[in-house]
Amino acid sequence: MANLFLTGSGVLTNAVGEVTDYYRDTATNLIYYRAALGWEVVPSLVPTPDGVGTHWFYGNGTPSNGIGGVNDYYRDDVSGSVYRKNSSNLWEAKGSLDFIGVYGVQWGEGTGAPANTAPLNNLPAGSFYLDVATSDIYYKDNTLTWSNKGQLGGGGGGGGGGGVTVVDNLTTQSTADALSANQGYLLSQDIANKADVVQSYADNALPLASSVAINTEVFNTTYQVKMRSNGTDWEWLGVGRSTWANKPSVAPSGQIICITDIGENGILCRGNGTGWVRMHSIGYYDLAATVTLTGTTLETELASITIKGGLMGAKGKLKIWPLVSMTNNANAKTVRVKMDGNVFYGSTRTNEAQLQFLSIVRNTNSQSVQKISSGITAGLGVSTGAVASLTVNTSADFTISITGQLAHNADTLTLEGFFVEIV
Repeated sequence: MANLFLTGSGVLTNAVGEVTDYYRDTATNLIYYRAALGWEVVPSLVPTPDGVGTHWFYGNGTPSNGIGGVNDYYRDDVSGSVYRKNSSNLWEAKGSLDFIGVYGVQWGEGTGAPANTAPLNNLPAGSFYLDVATSDIYYKDNTLTWSNKGQLGGGGGGGGGGGVTVVDNLTTQSTADALSANQGYLLSQDIANKADVVQSYADNALPLASSVAINTEVFNTTYQVKMRSNGTDWEWLGVGRSTWANKPSVAPSGQIICITDIGENGILCRGNGTGWVRMHSIGYYDLAATVTLTGTTLETELASITIKGGLMGAKGKLKIWPLVSMTNNANAKTVRVKMDGNVFYGSTRTNEAQLQFLSIVRNTNSQSVQKISSGITAGLGVSTGAVASLTVNTSADFTISITGQLAHNADTLTLEGFFVEIV
C-alpha cells in the first residue's frame, strides 16, 4: 500500500517502501519522499509534522511567539504554511502542508466531516483528517471508521493549549489523545504477526479443552501434533509421533500416531477409544548376522528378541521364520523355539543339511491365551498331534528365543536367518 508514512533510524534502501511513501529519519529528522527512482530528501519540511508528543495550533496569519511550546506546530489557515517552535521559543516556517495532499501520507484534509468515499477511503487505519472549516481532527480506527478527536489548539485564533495531543505510546486512556500514525502502523503489524501464532504446550501442561474457546488451536510438543478444542476434548489435526513406551495413555477413537521405535521405519496406530491398534503388519525383527553352534552338547540359545507388550493385540499373530544349516550326518541336531521359555516348536534332524520352517503363534481374542500347531515339521500341513496352547501375557513385554543342541560336539548347527513378523 502506497501513501504510507514510515519512520526509522538511518537512510532507507530502495528495497523498502513504495512510490509516494514518505519516511522520517529519526536520527536526523529529515523527511524523504519515495520517487520512481528511489528515496529523495524533502528539505522544506524538517522535521515532519507528525505531532508525536506535540500540540498543533492554527490561526489566520503568522503565529505569535506567545503561544505554544518548543517543538509544537502551527498551521496558517490562510497560506497553508506550517511552523515549528524552535529551542529559542521562536516559530520557524517549515513549508506547506499542501504537499501531503488529500491522501496525506497519514493525513487528509477538507471541508466538513470525512466520509469513506474517494479519495479519503484510500487512507489506511491509523490516519488523521483535518476539517479546515472547523479545525476538527478525526481519526480512522481499525474498523476504518472516522471519529472526532477534538480541535487543533482548543479554539479559534490558535490560542490555548487544550487541543488534541498525538501520542506515540499505548499507555494513555485519555479520550483527548490520539494515537500517532507511526504507533498505529506498529500496532497493526503486531496484530498481524500474532494472528497466526499457535501456543505450544507439553502434553502434561495442556490447558483443559473446556477452559478455552471452541476451535482454539495449540501445538502439542510431546507428540508433535497440532490440536483443536471441541469444547470438551482436544482433537488431533494430524499424525502424532512417539515411541511405544511413551505413547499417550488415552487413545481417542480415529486419531493416528506414528510409533518411531518399532519396525524398519516406524509403524502407524489408530486409537479405538481404549487403546492404540496397529494399522498394518510389522516386519519386527530380522537376524543381522549368522550364529553358529559347535563344541558343546548343551542346549544353547542362538537368538532372543523382546516383543513389546500390547503390540500383538487380542487377535494378533506372530509369524516366525527360522533358517538353519547343519552338518549332514546321522548325529542328532535339535532346534527349539520358545515363548517366554515355553517350547512351542521342537524338531530333531539327522542326515539333513538345512531346515526352514514357519511357526505361527495366535492370540485368541485374548492377550493371554495362544494357540499353536504341533507335530508339523515345516509349520504348515497336517499332523496327528493336538493343537497346543500357551498362556503368555502379551500385554506385557515377552521374549521369543531359538535354541540349538548337538548330540556330538564336533558337529555344527548354524542359524542362517531368523525373521519375526507381527500381523
